[in-house]
Amino acid sequence: MPSDTTIEPTATITYKTNPVPIEFDLYSPTVRSDTPGALIIYYHPGATYLGSRKLGFPAWLRDGCNKRGWTICSVDYRLLPESSISDIMEDLKDMWTYVHSHLNIELKKRSLNPVDLDAVFVSGGSAGGYITFQAGHLLTPRPAGLIAMYGDCFVGDWYAKAHPPDAIIANARLGDVEKHAIEIEKYFQEGRQPVTGRPFKDGTDPHSMFYHYLIRKGEFLKRTFGVESMEEAALRSDLHYLFPQFSVKDSYPPIVLAHGTSDTAVPYEQSIFFSKHLTSKGFYNELYLLEGKDHFWDLGEEDDVLEVKAKIWAFLDRLASS
Repeated sequence: MPSDTTIEPTATITYKTNPVPIEFDLYSPTVRSDTPGALIIYYHPGATYLGSRKLGFPAWLRDGCNKRGWTICSVDYRLLPESSISDIMEDLKDMWTYVHSHLNIELKKRSLNPVDLDAVFVSGGSAGGYITFQAGHLLTPRPAGLIAMYGDCFVGDWYAKAHPPDAIIANARLGDVEKHAIEIEKYFQEGRQPVTGRPFKDGTDPHSMFYHYLIRKGEFLKRTFGVESMEEAALRSDLHYLFPQFSVKDSYPPIVLAHGTSDTAVPYEQSIFFSKHLTSKGFYNELYLLEGKDHFWDLGEEDDVLEVKAKIWAFLDRLASS
């Protein structure tokens, strides 16, 4: 399981203040240069209910950026249930606006390397992978490219049906969350203030169990998107912008999708579906399935993991230089 990073950022910057201040950690190259370099904007995992910009921040992405003279930042966003999926989409767009309107000004003030605004990539894992999918159709100008690791587009009935108590998801037994039901439900009461970071700890405290609780009850779609099923979502045109498969139309950035075939938290069929969906519309994508790997496969250093990481860097290098 991922933990909070111990890598110290070059700077922590506030990208919006309303309704609450929301920050991102910026990691600038260690070698100073006035030549603009590419930027990767990374969105953290946590099912949109927990985590922060510190959780699971991929050292391998940071090290690769540093080697290339690129900048990378890890972004906080409002979390459910205090906020909504729509709020997160607002944060996604507001961060994009900040990057294109203010970031280079801030970097110059701090004597840090500028970024090339024509080479800005979006990446993320799990919930951050979903946000990455969304970036492809919500952001203008379009990102130069996307990296979605074990991302989700919520197809099928996996998120709408109750799961048995003995089911294991992300190393946790679903039945173990039931004793915390009363405390978890308190978080879903209206009137709570927005939260932009919630520690994962070891996964045994109640607020680390939102995802498991909703999956156990078969209420993830209902509590997160306000629909009982994806069939209902397909009929709700007012909600289509929250689902990438309903929103991709005339254009979409190049994207890498990478998923473990033994993922217990987000079925790998999600990435297969979205890759096929993009291919059917003529949009470039690369899909990598890691045999036998679970969620957070990128924490490993096995040969197949290193091979996929190398392919991701080849993808980024090609787009950054084009």
